[in-house]
Amino acid sequence: MNRLILVAVQIAAAVAVVVVPFGYAITGVHTDVLMGVGCGLAVGVGVGLRGGSASGPWTGVLVGSIVGIVAALLAGLVQGNPWGLLVPPVLALAVGLITGLRGSSLSGYRDMSRETLIMAALLAAGLLPALVAMGAFSDLSELSLSRVVLPVMPLLTMPTTALVAGLLSHRRDGWRDTRPPGLLVLGVAAVFALLIFMFASGRVDQGTRFWQVAVAIVLSLVVVPGSAFLAGRAVITWLEPRLRVYGHLIDYLRVMWVPIGG
Repeated sequence: MNRLILVAVQIAAAVAVVVVPFGYAITGVHTDVLMGVGCGLAVGVGVGLRGGSASGPWTGVLVGSIVGIVAALLAGLVQGNPWGLLVPPVLALAVGLITGLRGSSLSGYRDMSRETLIMAALLAAGLLPALVAMGAFSDLSELSLSRVVLPVMPLLTMPTTALVAGLLSHRRDGWRDTRPPGLLVLGVAAVFALLIFMFASGRVDQGTRFWQVAVAIVLSLVVVPGSAFLAGRAVITWLEPRLRVYGHLIDYLRVMWVPIGG
């Protein structure tokens, strides 16, 4: 247990050293930086502590830093930090990074759904401090739909992200499933039903046309997450083997620093 705590602290410190300066270089808003740091710490520590051939402390630092940087960048660039524009691409990016790791065992829609659910739970935990700092829970006496949806937004977007990631991965070698399971499709339908309910009940600006809402939903839940997933998978596939070379170099210098110094 003490070793796990030590590893978690080391991963969190390394991710914070990378994300915090980047966040403040992008934006001076503390909550924006807190979003990036929270997402990076949660994902980085979660990935680093899970173990296995595709995980480890350095992998946790790498994945957590990338997720934290992207989350801080989106939070700083998107005015007002609308959750619908921030959460789906960050979640898809995290899943893409995990999928592209060497030794990844994701070979079906069930594996992809499990991994997406884990990443969604980590992101929900990472965004919670920013929600508290923004005063989302300052008055618990007034319960609204937004207060309920915001903390679990990563979990709500999990079915669509898992389905999109699976559809973009089903041609890879070793992929077992030919079609998504019915439960995943039902979850996607439930997400779209919730969005339609929010529009019908006036949660969305009534001046917005229905087709505009439909296009925004498709872009935010399908196109943008799909692009983020492919980008994350491509980046980690290219970056990880090159960073492993530096890891071997560090091992070499640890043994040879005396003769090299001499």
